[in-house]
Amino acid sequence: MSLDPNAIRRRAAYKRLMESILNALPMCADPFGWHGKNPRPASQVHHIRGMQMHPELAMVRGNLAPLCYTCHKQIERSPDTRRVFEACIRLANAYNQPEIASEYMRQWQEYQNAS
Repeated sequence: MSLDPNAIRRRAAYKRLMESILNALPMCADPFGWHGKNPRPASQVHHIRGMQMHPELAMVRGNLAPLCYTCHKQIERSPDTRRVFEACIRLANAYNQPEIASEYMRQWQEYQNAS
């Protein structure tokens, strides 16, 4: 498998994974707490640990955050890895997805250990 981010994005398996994330966690993880009681649908998937630096994590579900356009735009401007992981763990638990929550926790621990 090529680790070129553009090649990864073109793969059918990548597209299926993005779709499965949005199906399992359909609402924005809201890492900034902007949505409050008015959650927004997730329309994009963010690579918490970016594909340019970590292409090996491009297909790791615990590294993929469901976000709305506004949150994705903001997180790309000023990445806050801790905030995104915490929001994704809360979202996975809210949607009764313990396996996904565990994957986020595992990726967060790996991130902390690597930092």
